[in-house]
Amino acid sequence: MAATINEICERIKANLDIADIIGERVKLKRSSRGYVGLCPFHNENTPSFHVYTDTQSYYCFGCKDAGDVFTFLQKIDHLEFRDVLKILADRAGINLPEYEKSSGEKSAYEIMDIVARFYQKNLTGIANAYIDRRKLDASDAEKFTLGYAPASWDALTRYLRANGVTDSQMLDLGLAQKGKHGLYDTFRGRVIFPIKDITGKIIAFGGRLIDGEGAKYINSPDSKLFNKRRNLYLMNAARKAIHYKKRSILVEGYMDAIRLHK
Repeated sequence: MAATINEICERIKANLDIADIIGERVKLKRSSRGYVGLCPFHNENTPSFHVYTDTQSYYCFGCKDAGDVFTFLQKIDHLEFRDVLKILADRAGINLPEYEKSSGEKSAYEIMDIVARFYQKNLTGIANAYIDRRKLDASDAEKFTLGYAPASWDALTRYLRANGVTDSQMLDLGLAQKGKHGLYDTFRGRVIFPIKDITGKIIAFGGRLIDGEGAKYINSPDSKLFNKRRNLYLMNAARKAIHYKKRSILVEGYMDAIRLHK
């Protein structure tokens, strides 16, 4: 019988230490039952925010905010429960039921990772020349998972079929389009920028044309599986800094965002 969400949450809390996670955001000092620090949810000069390791919970005697590790991340990062669940499950090494496969079919996230690796392997020649012109090096390309979509009409489509991905999955994820003579790749002759959700999982791609004809930039079309409209490029990497600085800088281009992160 599959575990319930409550059971999975308890397993996650048993595998993680709330003090470690909160300690990444709040400077904590040892106390009798756990740790104490300045509350991140209201302004104070005297520490009243307590983290209890025996109950894996926290409580602020100043603003009365209380909860567990799930509550803390939801509030401090302004995340939905399902996003926090994914983050903590990954950290605890626990598979969520919705991503456990009952058949040989690959999950959507697995497919997007396969695609990203395919694009990364093709980041050579003309694509590397473009990266060099933008004053990025190999470590930058690796850090931001940059890749290249070959100019061939169906290089990715053929590769995915060989790796067990179905045509319907490619269409559902916006990786391929249907033409008169069958499927063809959505991205061709473009430097590829993977777009990740707040948990760091790839949900879409952006492509900058450097070989052939077409629009300078295109993005993955709307997907039946991922809501890319709720995400911004590199938001997953910026959210902690945004929380601490209480401000954000929004730029138009992928390269603009990368340069600010550098």
